[in-house]
Amino acid sequence: MNTRIDCIIEAHDILSLSPLAAEILHQLKFWKRRTVTDLVHRTQESPSTIRQRLRELVRDGYARRHGKGKSTWYTL
Repeated sequence: MNTRIDCIIEAHDILSLSPLAAEILHQLKFWKRRTVTDLVHRTQESPSTIRQRLRELVRDGYARRHGKGKSTWYTL
């Protein structure tokens, strides 16, 4: 059975998610909990780019933000 995230990751072009946003969702699904630093190391993207994609994913309801400042982490 596919979850909403599985469908989004598989069909990210159809849903207009960028490849980076789809990769972030994949990382969150696989690891359950990720920080900006974790995602920067995994994707080789800049921290500001990762933060922007995370803001979009949180805004659109695909990810959740926990904590504040340097202790912020993200989950599905």
